[in-house]
Amino acid sequence: MANNRHQVYATGKVVYYINHKRFYNDKNQRNGRAKCQQYCLDNFLDFNDVIQFDSDTECDYYEYLLERQKRGEISNLTHHFLIKVQSEFVNANGDVIPEITYNADFIYKEGDKRVVVDVKSSEYFLNNDGGRFILLKSVFDKVFLEKGLYIKIIIKKSKGEFYEWHIGDKQKSGKLIKKQSSQIKELRKQIHATEMANRKEEREKARLIELRGIENLTSNQRKRLKELEDKYRL
Repeated sequence: MANNRHQVYATGKVVYYINHKRFYNDKNQRNGRAKCQQYCLDNFLDFNDVIQFDSDTECDYYEYLLERQKRGEISNLTHHFLIKVQSEFVNANGDVIPEITYNADFIYKEGDKRVVVDVKSSEYFLNNDGGRFILLKSVFDKVFLEKGLYIKIIIKKSKGEFYEWHIGDKQKSGKLIKKQSSQIKELRKQIHATEMANRKEEREKARLIELRGIENLTSNQRKRLKELEDKYRL
């Protein structure tokens, strides 16, 4: 979407995303960024690596694309890539017409083909603001026609299913890509399982250090200490 209208088009909650974790603003507060910064400090992560998405829908699709890239189906995945659609010019009346830019949600390569994606919620196309984006898409598709590029619009239904929406389609219509929804759900399960395993490991290592600091261990404590030392080879 055009960078000067990006926030106008957004319909979901802003998401601060890093390390498969999401941070949001609390009700009537803009503290999502601060919460994310604190998480980065606590875990020695670079806050510059945080990605800001306009909605959970956009973030969901990013995780889906990451999984596709991991499987080797796509490559060179990039998010929020600014593209100049039309340069500034002076019209016949002498007016300076500003350049037109488009901030693509995602760009990636699928084989030799480059794909430009814009993710929307289905509700987006129920209001009049959608017309401005469709106009931008029409200009973009015309300008980059010879390069084989167009803006691929992905919409998410309420049940979590994604499909590609085409100009001329009826609202909330399109061929559902059900596999994407199941893959996203499975990916979330995997991420949750990994997080739980990491937390368990942190607790056990902390317990190991604690037990080593006790002079007179009980038999159960000695048994537990040996189990943890064998498990982590420490």
